[in-house]
Amino acid sequence: MFEIRDYRQDDAPLIDALAAKAIEQHQAVYDDLPSFAEKMKHYSALSGSMEIVVATKQRDIVGAVGYVPAHAERTGVFSSATPIMRMLVLDPEKAVEGVDKALAGECIKRAQRDGCDSIALHISSIMTVALPMYRRMGFDQQDSEADDLYGAEYGIFRLSV
Repeated sequence: MFEIRDYRQDDAPLIDALAAKAIEQHQAVYDDLPSFAEKMKHYSALSGSMEIVVATKQRDIVGAVGYVPAHAERTGVFSSATPIMRMLVLDPEKAVEGVDKALAGECIKRAQRDGCDSIALHISSIMTVALPMYRRMGFDQQDSEADDLYGAEYGIFRLSV
Protein backbone atom coordinates (compact mmCIF):
# COMPACT_ATOMS: atom_id res chain seq x y z
CA MET A 1 0.00 0.00 0.00
CA PHE A 2 1.05 3.63 -0.29
CA GLU A 3 0.55 6.87 1.62
CA ILE A 4 -0.39 10.31 0.29
CA ARG A 5 1.12 13.24 2.19
CA ASP A 6 2.29 16.82 1.81
CA TYR A 7 5.76 17.52 0.45
CA ARG A 8 8.52 18.21 2.97
CA GLN A 9 11.68 20.17 2.19
CA ASP A 10 13.85 17.10 2.74
CA ASP A 11 11.95 15.40 -0.13
CA ALA A 12 13.55 17.78 -2.65
CA PRO A 13 16.39 15.57 -3.98
CA LEU A 14 14.10 12.55 -4.37
CA ILE A 15 11.30 14.55 -6.01
CA ASP A 16 13.69 16.22 -8.44
CA ALA A 17 15.25 12.90 -9.47
CA LEU A 18 11.83 11.26 -9.81
CA ALA A 19 10.48 14.07 -12.02
CA ALA A 20 13.52 13.98 -14.31
CA LYS A 21 13.27 10.18 -14.60
CA ALA A 22 9.52 10.31 -15.28
CA ILE A 23 9.84 12.71 -18.21
CA GLU A 24 12.59 10.66 -19.88
CA GLN A 25 10.07 7.98 -20.83
CA HIS A 26 8.69 10.46 -23.41
CA GLN A 27 12.03 11.14 -25.11
CA ALA A 28 10.77 10.05 -28.53
CA VAL A 29 7.98 12.65 -28.47
CA TYR A 30 9.44 15.92 -27.20
CA ASP A 31 11.52 17.89 -29.69
CA ASP A 32 13.56 19.45 -26.90
CA LEU A 33 13.66 16.79 -24.20
CA PRO A 34 16.98 18.02 -22.72
CA SER A 35 15.44 21.42 -21.88
CA PHE A 36 12.31 19.81 -20.43
CA ALA A 37 14.34 17.29 -18.42
CA GLU A 38 16.50 20.11 -17.06
CA LYS A 39 13.38 21.94 -15.90
CA MET A 40 12.02 18.79 -14.26
CA LYS A 41 15.27 18.36 -12.30
CA HIS A 42 14.09 21.39 -10.31
CA TYR A 43 10.52 20.20 -9.66
CA SER A 44 10.83 20.82 -5.92
CA ALA A 45 11.44 24.52 -6.54
CA LEU A 46 7.77 24.73 -7.50
CA SER A 47 6.87 24.25 -3.84
CA GLY A 48 7.03 28.02 -3.52
CA SER A 49 4.18 28.50 -6.01
CA MET A 50 2.05 25.40 -5.47
CA GLU A 51 1.27 22.70 -2.94
CA ILE A 52 3.20 19.54 -3.76
CA VAL A 53 1.67 16.25 -2.71
CA VAL A 54 3.73 13.05 -2.66
CA ALA A 55 2.95 9.37 -2.65
CA THR A 56 5.25 7.14 -0.63
CA LYS A 57 5.62 3.40 -0.32
CA GLN A 58 7.93 2.06 2.38
CA ARG A 59 9.62 5.48 2.63
CA ASP A 60 10.26 5.64 -1.13
CA ILE A 61 8.63 8.48 -3.03
CA VAL A 62 6.78 6.85 -5.94
CA GLY A 63 4.84 9.84 -7.24
CA ALA A 64 4.13 13.54 -6.88
CA VAL A 65 1.71 16.18 -8.12
CA GLY A 66 1.31 19.91 -7.75
CA TYR A 67 -1.86 21.73 -6.75
CA VAL A 68 -2.18 25.43 -7.55
CA PRO A 69 -5.07 27.01 -5.62
CA ALA A 70 -7.47 29.44 -7.31
CA HIS A 71 -6.15 33.00 -7.51
CA ALA A 72 -2.55 31.89 -6.93
CA GLU A 73 0.08 33.01 -9.43
CA ARG A 74 0.06 30.92 -12.64
CA THR A 75 0.85 30.92 -16.32
CA GLY A 76 -1.47 32.78 -18.67
CA VAL A 77 -3.14 29.68 -20.13
CA PHE A 78 -5.20 29.10 -16.98
CA SER A 79 -8.06 31.15 -15.56
CA SER A 80 -7.10 32.63 -12.19
CA ALA A 81 -10.45 31.53 -10.72
CA THR A 82 -9.75 27.82 -11.27
CA PRO A 83 -7.33 25.64 -9.30
CA ILE A 84 -4.89 23.60 -11.34
CA MET A 85 -3.41 20.12 -11.06
CA ARG A 86 0.18 20.31 -12.35
CA MET A 87 2.85 17.84 -13.37
CA LEU A 88 1.75 14.54 -11.92
CA VAL A 89 4.87 12.34 -12.09
CA LEU A 90 5.32 8.68 -11.25
CA ASP A 91 8.46 6.63 -10.80
CA PRO A 92 8.51 4.37 -13.89
CA GLU A 93 10.67 1.83 -12.04
CA LYS A 94 8.45 1.61 -8.94
CA ALA A 95 4.98 1.49 -10.43
CA VAL A 96 2.36 1.22 -7.71
CA GLU A 97 -1.19 0.64 -8.88
CA GLY A 98 -3.59 3.44 -8.03
CA VAL A 99 -1.00 6.09 -7.10
CA ASP A 100 -1.81 8.25 -10.12
CA LYS A 101 -5.53 8.28 -9.37
CA ALA A 102 -4.92 8.89 -5.64
CA LEU A 103 -2.68 11.89 -6.36
CA ALA A 104 -5.22 13.33 -8.80
CA GLY A 105 -7.97 12.65 -6.25
CA GLU A 106 -6.06 14.60 -3.61
CA CYS A 107 -5.96 17.64 -5.91
CA ILE A 108 -9.72 17.32 -6.47
CA LYS A 109 -10.25 17.18 -2.68
CA ARG A 110 -8.17 20.34 -2.28
CA ALA A 111 -10.26 22.14 -4.91
CA GLN A 112 -13.39 21.14 -2.98
CA ARG A 113 -11.74 22.22 0.28
CA ASP A 114 -11.11 25.61 -1.29
CA GLY A 115 -14.79 25.97 -2.29
CA CYS A 116 -14.11 25.80 -6.03
CA ASP A 117 -16.54 24.36 -8.55
CA SER A 118 -13.92 22.95 -10.94
CA ILE A 119 -10.25 22.08 -11.40
CA ALA A 120 -8.16 22.23 -14.57
CA LEU A 121 -5.08 20.50 -15.95
CA HIS A 122 -2.72 20.91 -18.87
CA ILE A 123 -2.08 17.63 -20.70
CA SER A 124 -0.94 16.23 -24.01
CA SER A 125 -2.34 13.37 -26.05
CA ILE A 126 1.15 11.82 -25.85
CA MET A 127 0.33 10.98 -22.24
CA THR A 128 -1.28 7.72 -23.33
CA VAL A 129 -1.84 6.40 -19.80
CA ALA A 130 -2.64 9.66 -18.00
CA LEU A 131 -5.08 11.21 -20.48
CA PRO A 132 -7.46 8.20 -20.52
CA MET A 133 -7.31 8.06 -16.70
CA TYR A 134 -8.21 11.75 -16.43
CA ARG A 135 -11.05 11.28 -18.91
CA ARG A 136 -12.41 8.38 -16.83
CA MET A 137 -12.23 10.62 -13.76
CA GLY A 138 -14.39 13.17 -15.59
CA PHE A 139 -11.87 15.57 -17.12
CA ASP A 140 -13.81 15.49 -20.35
CA GLN A 141 -14.36 19.20 -20.93
CA GLN A 142 -11.52 20.43 -23.10
CA ASP A 143 -11.52 24.17 -22.47
CA SER A 144 -8.98 25.05 -25.11
CA GLU A 145 -5.92 24.12 -27.04
CA ALA A 146 -2.71 25.33 -25.49
CA ASP A 147 0.62 26.22 -26.99
CA ASP A 148 2.90 23.32 -27.81
CA LEU A 149 5.34 22.45 -25.07
CA TYR A 150 8.79 21.26 -26.11
CA GLY A 151 7.27 20.16 -29.43
CA ALA A 152 4.20 18.28 -28.10
CA GLU A 153 0.58 19.45 -28.45
CA TYR A 154 -1.29 20.26 -25.23
CA GLY A 155 -4.83 21.10 -24.19
CA ILE A 156 -6.56 22.46 -21.09
CA PHE A 157 -9.10 20.08 -19.53
CA ARG A 158 -11.54 20.84 -16.73
CA LEU A 159 -13.46 18.74 -14.21
CA SER A 160 -16.49 19.96 -12.25
CA VAL A 161 -16.04 19.12 -8.55
